Amino acid sequence: MKNTISLVIFLLTLFHILHADDLSISMQYLPRAEYRSGYLTPLSDSAQSANFIMQRARIGIDYQKGPMQFSLSFQEARVWGQDMSTIAKQFEDQNDGMMIHEAWGKYTIDSAFLNQSIAIKFGRQEIKYEDHRLLGNLDWLRQGRRHDAIIIDFKSKDGSFLDIGLAFNQNSETKSGDYYKGSTTSYPPGSNGISQMYKSFLFAYYSGTTVPIKILFFNDNFSHLTDSLHTGSVTSRFTTGISYTLKSGNMNVSTSGYYQFGYDPNNVDLSAYFIDFEAKYTLDKISLGLLYDFSSGTNVINGKINNSKSTTFDPLYGTPHKFYGFMDYYYAGSSIGFTGVQDIKGSILYNIMSGLMVSMDIHSFSMTSEYVHNDKLLDKNLGFEVDVTTAYKPIDNVKIEIGACTYSTTNALSILKNVKSIDKISSFLYLAFRFEDFLSLIKK
Repeated sequence: MKNTISLVIFLLTLFHILHADDLSISMQYLPRAEYRSGYLTPLSDSAQSANFIMQRARIGIDYQKGPMQFSLSFQEARVWGQDMSTIAKQFEDQNDGMMIHEAWGKYTIDSAFLNQSIAIKFGRQEIKYEDHRLLGNLDWLRQGRRHDAIIIDFKSKDGSFLDIGLAFNQNSETKSGDYYKGSTTSYPPGSNGISQMYKSFLFAYYSGTTVPIKILFFNDNFSHLTDSLHTGSVTSRFTTGISYTLKSGNMNVSTSGYYQFGYDPNNVDLSAYFIDFEAKYTLDKISLGLLYDFSSGTNVINGKINNSKSTTFDPLYGTPHKFYGFMDYYYAGSSIGFTGVQDIKGSILYNIMSGLMVSMDIHSFSMTSEYVHNDKLLDKNLGFEVDVTTAYKPIDNVKIEIGACTYSTTNALSILKNVKSIDKISSFLYLAFRFEDFLSLIKK
């Protein structure tokens, strides 16, 4: 930690000496206390609830001189007490979660002839677009999500833009070979980048202004898990689709559809799709919302997928916590196998006063494919979830949030999660504080 602080001070001094056009520093501290009694998955019969306090601390430096920009962000993410302060490291493993969250450089060229700017951004960075459905920074997770990538941005004067991104991963410097181990041994590969990282990706993302549409094409590739000879061969997956948003008065309506093809990370032939529809209506201090989304799934018969073909849609590298309930039962840290998910959500948000709001979301979940367990077809109902949150901002850079969530489970859900549980009600409580500030040190 001392080395990191010393490095930050050194960089700030260096940037000042270099006479930057713009030099700023950002700070974030996020502690969160959680009570988990069925978070991620229903508790088994013998399991007990969990209680802990986690935190994330970030400090970022942003330097700009002419067309060149450099950004560096350090973070420490951990649970209170996991690095025991009085026990020497040689006697106890310490996992303090210190890492570089972002470190990237960017160079921008303004072209009057083309009436647009062209920028290339390379290094470790967050990749997030529109509502974070397929590409997001997963900010709820204490360590967040980041990518080592290159992104070329073509931006028109009217605000429309086209981004082209590229990533290529390797475990270490090698003398020969191109194999990439992108999986962990903690749990089997799951969706949404749970436990298997891509070998490489190539994507294009377009956002229009005159016609408010967004178009995505994303190709991610995975090293074969069964490649014992480490030949470096990969499985390719493709995702493409479009989203559209219409705003009229107090009404906001959006819809999107995506198709996924190629092969999934398990090297199974893939043909899947996703659709969603969301409407929001705001009147004075109240906002009402209705969301419907449908992810296709694969029929499973006694543990095996039908016809050795996957029709299970994977929501890539988004922020599922934002869409599928705060208890993170779907597309988060606990797999549901090959089944798809249908979610019908109703929401209400009430702004009590300036800086104080309360909201409630109600989800109804169900499978979109058939699941046969022990020769018996399961009911598609996966239960419902209710999330109630209260957020208060006493000042602009401080936010306090309290959440109370409950999930009414079903027998089918317990089977999908591979948990023997008689507790049909799961609950999750949290208390979070967010402290953030931004300081401009030099502004020319």
